[in-house]
Amino acid sequence: KLLQVDTETGELALKADVYPSVSSSARLDHISVTGDVSTGNFKLYAAIKDTKYVVRWTYENGSQTKEETCTLQSMYPSSSTNLHTAPRVFPIDDNTFFVNGGTSYLSKYEFATNATLLDSFEKNYTLAPIGLEGNGGTFFTLNGTNYVVYPYSDYNNGGYTFNVVKTDDDMSFSSMELMWELPQDGLGDVENSTYQAEAAYLPINAGSGILYLFVPNNGICAYEIV
Repeated sequence: KLLQVDTETGELALKADVYPSVSSSARLDHISVTGDVSTGNFKLYAAIKDTKYVVRWTYENGSQTKEETCTLQSMYPSSSTNLHTAPRVFPIDDNTFFVNGGTSYLSKYEFATNATLLDSFEKNYTLAPIGLEGNGGTFFTLNGTNYVVYPYSDYNNGGYTFNVVKTDDDMSFSSMELMWELPQDGLGDVENSTYQAEAAYLPINAGSGILYLFVPNNGICAYEIV
């Protein structure tokens, strides 16, 4: 379900109620939203646990008009056979998206029936995560430069950290350049059974913003980036 909150009254309004038709036993741990929920013109994205399915629902003027499913054709690392626990989808545009899961690194795909792996850390393996038990991430543009944020280590590797990398206009993995690993001393080393490692960027103005990092059972931190 997608609920919109009235920030003045706290009242909830149901905007969408979806379930993937591709599987009768699907588990959706996270949903991403693009578009304008207030006008009813938006899209929902979700990856199904323990499968290679990514589903997109399109809403127009408040009504669902389309459901599309794509199947990931390959994954990185290649030893990964499915998206495992609590996978996350990060739409880039209508044609491409990032996704990571409990056994796979953040990777870029084409949204199509047979979803082609377009790019991955195979092109820049020195920046590949050293921990897999943290799904999440974000990307943003600041002062004309694109940045990608993704979980780098987990509780098995000295504590949860995130990499902030600078990248080109296509957000290609080969162009990624490490800016910071945050927090330097880790956010905590307590096991997180939800596999969540959240990153969110909030612009302050055209030249600065706040990057929030959060891992359940461990902590939250914030950095101003200018």
